Amino acid sequence: MTDSATTVGPMPMRIEARQWAGFSPRELEAYAELRATIDFGVPPYTWTEAADRPVRLLGWHGDRLVAHAGILVREVRVGDVLVPVVGLCTVMVRPDRQGTGLGAAIVRASFAEGARQWPEAGHAVFVCLESRVGFYERLGAHRIDGPVTFDQPDGTHEMAIVTMRRPLAKGATWPVGRAHLVGLPW
Repeated sequence: MTDSATTVGPMPMRIEARQWAGFSPRELEAYAELRATIDFGVPPYTWTEAADRPVRLLGWHGDRLVAHAGILVREVRVGDVLVPVVGLCTVMVRPDRQGTGLGAAIVRASFAEGARQWPEAGHAVFVCLESRVGFYERLGAHRIDGPVTFDQPDGTHEMAIVTMRRPLAKGATWPVGRAHLVGLPW
């Protein structure tokens, strides 16, 4: 796992990549406190369990958790091709720190950590609200064209929010075809 310091504007942020299963009680409490401040605004799907999103990037300012993102390795079926991807999930920045560059820093660190841990995954894939598309486009992401489907306990559904991808490796190409997130969304 990596541990690095990033300075964003006037505020330094230390970013750690950690395994969810190894979170200390202090880290779990900081995570719960941060999560309680976020309105994700996503549809009420059945999402993957926290334990199935094992790697977390934690952005600390002193002893306060100010940013978070989760990553995991998954597959997306595009047409007839299974594509290994790094799934980005649960991106959070304290509301009083949004707009300061912390979100971009934690997402970039997530992309780098995902590429390091899973070099076979040429892209990161994630879902987001329409209001956040511009943010991710500035970080090099693109919408996945056409309807995207995913699994739920009662069958296959069409994603009601935007699904995006971002190349992680130079020269990575995305296949042509309809995309299906294999398994529950992350």
